[in-house]
Amino acid sequence: MGKELEFVTKAELKAVIRMLRHEMSGKFTTGGGTGSEAIAFDAASCTNGNTNTLQWNHTCSGNHRILVVFAGCNPGQATISSVTYGGQNLTYLCRGDGTYRRLELWYLLDPPTGENSITINYSASTYVVGGAISFTGVSGIDNCNGNYESSVTSHSLSITGVSGDYWAVAAAMTWAYDITGGTGQTTRFNLTGSQYRTNGATDQDGSFSWTIGTAQTWGSVGARLIPLS
Repeated sequence: MGKELEFVTKAELKAVIRMLRHEMSGKFTTGGGTGSEAIAFDAASCTNGNTNTLQWNHTCSGNHRILVVFAGCNPGQATISSVTYGGQNLTYLCRGDGTYRRLELWYLLDPPTGENSITINYSASTYVVGGAISFTGVSGIDNCNGNYESSVTSHSLSITGVSGDYWAVAAAMTWAYDITGGTGQTTRFNLTGSQYRTNGATDQDGSFSWTIGTAQTWGSVGARLIPLS
């Protein structure tokens, strides 16, 4: 006589699956480490120029990494062809644009650690701008949104679904005037000087704002960072 089969309920099976997923999340996760770390800022960088290939160095470190790159230009003069980091292609997510400003968001999950080159390739040589922010403790990115406004001194952008352990990351660009980030957000890069200016920031409620001293045309884009489950 064989042993009698033992049956489990669907609820019991789901509980076992949840337990196994929880145990395995600390063993098989992008970038190494455990599955319980919170989102954290890693590094930021930015630059601008008059070129069709904008390039600068950025250093990524830590576990469960994501690199977010903002690529900007005037869409009447050029388009953004591709973005790479250390030779690896980034994925385009979305953009904020209008007649005179375009700011796109590209990202790479599990980017190489150490110092590597970010390269933004444009369709033509013109004034362009780029910024990058890397994070740890991230499993993905979603809820991307963009905005465009002309002839204003203040500009805003909203990212939905940002609460608890979620973060939002965003950037704005304009011309000729230095940008000041709003209260409640943390500035991660702020490019001043000449040509295009850009300001990149993070927060944990999804509400971003920026101001300048003289009315200008703006483009902005941002998204939600998803924590580890």
